[in-house]
Amino acid sequence: MHGQRGPAAGRRNATGAGGDDGTPLLPVSGAVLRGDPRLAESVRRIGAAHGVDYFDDAAVARMLEKHRRTVGKAQEGPVVWLGALVLAVGLVWLLWVGLGGAGRTAFEDPGAVAARFGPPTGVLLLGVAGTVVFHRRGMRALRHPVLVGYRQVLATAKAHGVPLVYVPGWLTGSTGTRSAVPLPDVSGPDVPAPDVPGPDGTPLPAGAPGHAGHAGHARSGVVPAVPPKPAEVAEYERLASGGGWHDEAGWVLLAAGAVAVGWAVLEREPVGYAGVLLGVLGVWVWLAGAARGRRERRLREHAVAYVRRLREAQRAGAAVPELSAPLLELLREG
Repeated sequence: MHGQRGPAAGRRNATGAGGDDGTPLLPVSGAVLRGDPRLAESVRRIGAAHGVDYFDDAAVARMLEKHRRTVGKAQEGPVVWLGALVLAVGLVWLLWVGLGGAGRTAFEDPGAVAARFGPPTGVLLLGVAGTVVFHRRGMRALRHPVLVGYRQVLATAKAHGVPLVYVPGWLTGSTGTRSAVPLPDVSGPDVPAPDVPGPDGTPLPAGAPGHAGHAGHARSGVVPAVPPKPAEVAEYERLASGGGWHDEAGWVLLAAGAVAVGWAVLEREPVGYAGVLLGVLGVWVWLAGAARGRRERRLREHAVAYVRRLREAQRAGAAVPELSAPLLELLREG
């Protein structure tokens, strides 16, 4: 009722994927990868092994978009849904036949039992085989050499203390709880500690002036700045992280109030009329949620603009920090 998520208008502009001719926001830019000579050499070796220039932001963006679509078709295409439907039909059919004939199976000859259970078992096995084939096809798409190399680049950058803006879920086959092909573990003598002590002995965050990740910019005397986060964006993150529970709570309170009043009328129990207070509380929760939703929609425009500024800063060579979950959601919507 209160619309915790705004309309889709302007979503394509959140990352620049559809709003202009610029490169969308990448997990890490080529300029940042070049900043640390050791990291740059590692990325250069990975690129040479896979035939890709991972420093070319435009080429990387095109590569990611191409393979994102390929992985999506392999994992979520209409043929995949058809296979899942066949699997469900086979399972339901087998259960129906088994439960329906449970009382007479023991008295039937093997031929009759095979005639009854054979077709649904065949359909079930066909669905299982299709599921296995589709899963292997999706894994094969995720293990394309170009994507393997890019995961190595991201893991190497992370090991060198370079912040990753985000890691695309489709790139690692993430299901929310686990990843089918996570970023590889990168370690070795050429990989420095993620944090470099500053002049006062405190660690400098990755991407900050003076950190190894900005060595290249420091030599040129130009350190691109990351746009400061406006207060409106921080407020949007707080509201979006809170979730949209007002509708559910309002319905529960109204239902509880209605049940209480109904009980009071049927059983002539005056105490049940206190359920009216629950109904009033439910309406108040709805109104509070509506006000929260309107404010979140207004702040969303500030958040979209901030993500766009981050993209522009990344194109200029800045090391963009990791996005929060609400901002990452805007990026995915783009």
